[in-house]
Amino acid sequence: MDHWGGRPDFSRVIGYDGDEVVGFAYGAPAVEGREWWREWLEAAPERTATFHFSDLSLA
Repeated sequence: MDHWGGRPDFSRVIGYDGDEVVGFAYGAPAVEGREWWREWLEAAPERTATFHFSDLSLA
């Protein structure tokens, strides 16, 4: 998390069921031009903004 937490626009989300934590996710926007997946799409989205999830965990 140290790597992602220092990135601009880092975000994290914690999911609750009542008072109990049931999961979390965190990440940050991708560096433009490092979207490796675009070459695998026949029609890649015009927008280049991509958010990378570093971790997604469910309890």
